[in-house]
Amino acid sequence: MVEKNHRLLIPAGGGCIGVIKIGKYFLTPLLFVDTTLSQLEVIMSRVFAYCRVSTTEQATENQLFAIQKAGFEVTNDRCVSETISGSTEAMKRPAFRAMVEHSLEKGDTLVVLKLDRLGRDA
Repeated sequence: MVEKNHRLLIPAGGGCIGVIKIGKYFLTPLLFVDTTLSQLEVIMSRVFAYCRVSTTEQATENQLFAIQKAGFEVTNDRCVSETISGSTEAMKRPAFRAMVEHSLEKGDTLVVLKLDRLGRDA
């Protein structure tokens, strides 16, 4: 049973197909090559961005810049950033979990720069 209905947008070239299960939530990735279509799709929902880095020597600003450059309007209060290993399960990351459980609502769109920002195999 899917408890929430969120969309995950990965800018063209992000390389993702299918449904991503994070804990008890399912995210449906949508790949857009046509930026006009992505703009129409996003206009109907609130847009959030998730940016993750693994070490304190890295910064998330470049990820947010690339997402915005791809045409997604993300306000500062809807950009979630954290410094945590990609091998940590997504729902065990404090900022990601808080966003999914308390900020995202049905119909909202979550944008990540690349699929590996959500996680990877250890």
